Amino acid sequence: MATAEELNRGFDAVRYWADFKDAAAEGSDKGLLINYEWCTNCHSCEVACQMHLGLDANNWGIKVLEYGPTKNVKGDWEWTFVPMPTDLCDGCADRVAQGRLPMCVHHCQAAVMYYGSIDELAKKAAEKSKMVLYTL
Repeated sequence: MATAEELNRGFDAVRYWADFKDAAAEGSDKGLLINYEWCTNCHSCEVACQMHLGLDANNWGIKVLEYGPTKNVKGDWEWTFVPMPTDLCDGCADRVAQGRLPMCVHHCQAAVMYYGSIDELAKKAAEKSKMVLYTL
């Protein structure tokens, strides 16, 4: 019998989300992949983005969300940090147009953020768990 993970692999949620998240808007084939297993919550992505976009301390183009610390039903402790782009994120269009990486990816001290085509990133995400892919 197939496991839940194997069944979910058949559904291409990344492609579904990219195709249908905003039918009225011109989409992009670029995305941001984050390996949240190793995010250290250093906030470098947040600060780099704020500086690049000229945002004040209460606004973010990317924000690190925190879950935990909590003990799960297996008795294991979880404390997870997941950087999430906000509506203010423009994917650093100016930098990307120059062939450079978005500020959050460039300044990620744990090297857990990747930028590229959604198809490439989806393949990389399929290699392991605790990865999240955002379309830009």
